[in-house]
Amino acid sequence: MLDLDTPVIDDAEPVSGGVEALLQERPNWFWRASELARMGGGGHADQARASGWAELDVALPGGGWPTRAVVDVLLAQAGVLEWRLLAPALAGAAQTRPVMLINPPHVPYAPGLGAWGLAADRLLCCGSGAALPPRHALWATEQALQCAGLGAVLAWLPHARPEQMRRLQVHAQGFDGLCWVMRPESARTQSCAAPLRLLAELDSAGGLSVQLLKRRGAPLLTPLQTQAWPPMLASLQAVASAKLAQPAIARDARDVRDVRDVRDVRDVRDVRDDAESMPMPAPMPAGAARVPTARQREFDQAVVAI
Repeated sequence: MLDLDTPVIDDAEPVSGGVEALLQERPNWFWRASELARMGGGGHADQARASGWAELDVALPGGGWPTRAVVDVLLAQAGVLEWRLLAPALAGAAQTRPVMLINPPHVPYAPGLGAWGLAADRLLCCGSGAALPPRHALWATEQALQCAGLGAVLAWLPHARPEQMRRLQVHAQGFDGLCWVMRPESARTQSCAAPLRLLAELDSAGGLSVQLLKRRGAPLLTPLQTQAWPPMLASLQAVASAKLAQPAIARDARDVRDVRDVRDVRDVRDVRDDAESMPMPAPMPAGAARVPTARQREFDQAVVAI
């Protein structure tokens, strides 16, 4: 396919050898639909930013998130997974230019974002708590894409329609930054002009599963798996995994010991209950020596143990 963003040079020297020779000599002019595109959203090789996840960069055209393009991120529940997915790229973009958040579902948690390396003073928030009406959020997103002073734009637009996504894609082609639009998973069946669409969800192990629904290249049928844990929870997750990886014999022995301890306590409690239910002995004559019975001695030992 011909990249329409690449200007056609009329005085270019003709290439002999057919289409294959042309593809070899002018690789940035064409890309095969069966292969990953070499460029990002605007047709230049340098317009892709690393995502921070090696597994994802390999599968993305250009080796990272595209600039001058909208990335359609579909979520089952907004406000959680998108931060785990995008935080590394946002931390890099915020080092040079601020990041604009439009209509996030919750107020961003500054300490959590700081653990990802994203400073709170580099964030500009418009309408936190999903307070903006849909048309206002869409207008704010279009205006942000026309601002050269921003490094990235994150917009939560759950009601965006296909024609509105096309408008955003047109505006994004002039934006030298990153742009993600978060929408619900139900929008998966809708058409979308965004060159990159993905579905983010949790896998059975609590990691991050990313399914690429649309990209410039061959379709990817298998979801990508990555352990995108927040930094403050990564150490706890490692400890939990180490405990689960212990030999089954050691775990069984510990379980047996716990059961035995519980059984011992239950036996003592049963002895005490039985002792409390025993009838009171008859008064002993004055001066008579008290001779404890075997049952009384067992009870006395149990009380001392408690």
